[in-house]
Amino acid sequence: YAPETASAVPVVDEELEFGKSGGQGRSSLVMVPASSAAQSVQSADGPVVRAVSAVPLNSAPIQLATATEAPSSNMVIANANKVKQFHPACQAAAQAEVRLSMSTIFHTFYRNIETPSRVWDASGTCKVQLLRSIGKWSTGTKTECSILNCYLETIASSKHLIYIENQFFIGNTAGEGVSNTIPSALVNRILQAHRNKEAFRVVIIIPIHPNGDIAGAQRSKIVMHYEYQTINRGLSSMFAQLRKQAPDISIANYIGFHSLRSWGVINNKVVSDQIYVHDKLMIVDDRVVILGSANINDRSMLGHRDSELAIRIEDTLHVPTTMAGQQFMVGYLPHTVRMQLMRQHLGEDEALDLSDPLNPATRDFWTNRSNANSAIYDQVDGGISAYRCTTVAQYRDAFANYVNLSYLDPEVKHTMAEIKGFLV
Repeated sequence: YAPETASAVPVVDEELEFGKSGGQGRSSLVMVPASSAAQSVQSADGPVVRAVSAVPLNSAPIQLATATEAPSSNMVIANANKVKQFHPACQAAAQAEVRLSMSTIFHTFYRNIETPSRVWDASGTCKVQLLRSIGKWSTGTKTECSILNCYLETIASSKHLIYIENQFFIGNTAGEGVSNTIPSALVNRILQAHRNKEAFRVVIIIPIHPNGDIAGAQRSKIVMHYEYQTINRGLSSMFAQLRKQAPDISIANYIGFHSLRSWGVINNKVVSDQIYVHDKLMIVDDRVVILGSANINDRSMLGHRDSELAIRIEDTLHVPTTMAGQQFMVGYLPHTVRMQLMRQHLGEDEALDLSDPLNPATRDFWTNRSNANSAIYDQVDGGISAYRCTTVAQYRDAFANYVNLSYLDPEVKHTMAEIKGFLV
């Protein structure tokens, strides 16, 4: 829109075809005074929003101001009346062009995105699908396990990265009657990447141990048993299958399990405990987010047991980045959420570039920070941390005579200051 004080009003006139039967119209792009519409929006290169109008061929043309006169009020009213006769296709084109211009302004100046890939408007940019685990007992309907199906399909179609945070991690690789096949889907995708020499990584964050007293509570012992059987101890565990089907594989290059831990000072004594991971989140390729109430276990995934709700989010606002050093388009929301979570766990701010999680420097930074924090907690715990115990008896012995270190000790204070973030 041209400012009201403009002495020259540029006009562009173009012929556009819109169908055959009564659908032809002439589209005129007209610069009009700001008072007759929205305020002007300027960029360094001039106006970036244009007033678009169109008139049916059998009607009188819109009155245009000359280069030496500003439009009169009568002219504006006359032109406004003509707007009512505009062909719907012309109106739709005009609205789309204005939204696209506003989208460019919004993303360029507020999100630092130079090339928006879709129109931004009040409806947002994310496509969301509702997922459920329900059955006859919970809803009176047939069993539905769309959360599990979505997990499996998304894992199978992944290209480079699977990032998971969950309260539990129990699946069919544990054997012993466990049914959900999420761990097997991860194994199959890793083996595919290994065979094809693809850059691929799975990052999984779960609690160090189930909530409660794992030395005494029977339920906690059972959960720990099945998690170990799923991941690395059972004859059919994930690690056992990877080694059996790809003897030359380096498992650490493809998958890593982590937890979160924090510390503080009470009465001048160092105290520490895990941060209990309770979210149920999967981000794949920075393109898709699955978020909801479902744990990775049979209770949540099979549908005929616990009822659960989740959503699958795919952001149609695409931004360019890299995966393993190669150009790759990602969704704005999944990409942002994944980087924010990783920075939080690492204890870093936005100065740390985590846009490419498969970059060797990024992978090393993540792994080294986890190992360094773990080593310090080993020292604080007297040589063995909770997450390194392999039996309940070992855990009980390690903490039977636990002594909280004095924070008044300069060496202890210096040691604790070396812990960065929460990742272990």
